[in-house]
Amino acid sequence: MSNLIKNKKGQFILPGIVSAFLPGVGQLIKGHLKKGIAFIGIGLAFGIINWALGWVPLLGWVIGAAGVVGWLINVLDAVFSKKDIKDLKLGS
Repeated sequence: MSNLIKNKKGQFILPGIVSAFLPGVGQLIKGHLKKGIAFIGIGLAFGIINWALGWVPLLGWVIGAAGVVGWLINVLDAVFSKKDIKDLKLGS
């Protein structure tokens, strides 16, 4: 199973693919519960805001562009972040 999730360079391919279709789920696969829930919430918020305000000509484009940037950050985080959240050093 480890070979399916991580390639030889240490990148997590399966979580990245899953996050491309279901934002936040790739982080959940890697065990990053808080980040996964945050990305799911942010994705839902962008979807709701875009549904409600996307019809406004310029605002719809801005919201859509911000949503695409958030989606890309989600996928890149799922691919390149460390597997074990304990390895991350905070504050030093």
